Amino acid sequence: MEKNDTLDLIDWYSLLEKKKDDEDIIKVLDALKALAEGRKLESKTFKDSQGEYEYLFDYKAGFSIGFLNSKLHSVFLYGKLDKKFAEYQHKLPYKLNFGMTNAHIVAKFGEPTQKSGGRTVPITLTYERIGLEITFVSPVWELADNKIGFICIFIPKKTEDNIICAMCRNKSSTFCGGCKLIAYCGRDCQKAHWKFHKEFCG
Repeated sequence: MEKNDTLDLIDWYSLLEKKKDDEDIIKVLDALKALAEGRKLESKTFKDSQGEYEYLFDYKAGFSIGFLNSKLHSVFLYGKLDKKFAEYQHKLPYKLNFGMTNAHIVAKFGEPTQKSGGRTVPITLTYERIGLEITFVSPVWELADNKIGFICIFIPKKTEDNIICAMCRNKSSTFCGGCKLIAYCGRDCQKAHWKFHKEFCG
């Protein structure tokens, strides 16, 4: 599959909430169509109380992008371990890669805002403040090398309630001086988390 520089340079977060007819969105859609190697992008639509959703996707290229009322709402990028989608071959946000495990993600971003899954459903970690949800392959929480199945990029929810300590989940206000991504409630938690975080900081 040929590399496309446009897709490697994308800042998905800057495109969120832009309309489908926006010049930047059109450029990205053209790049995604090229990535799909001439296949017409598949489409699904539905409505709910929020409005009309439209998802454009290609299984072989490993992506799905969602619009709500014609504005970019979410982006799904899939790893090679997904059952339907092939691996998305371009740059991921926050220097992520599909070889990372749940342990790597918690070391990088700290404790998530929300956790879900388990038993028969793959586990998911959600970081609302940065607009990132990561779903892993296995439903087993205790599995330390559970690799990323896919990631979802969405509109960040930047509220004070979402600023939690990366170590103990208490409310926090002091951010890591290196990456500015994760917060700590105090020096003790920052020191305790640093042995995990230092490899992924910056």
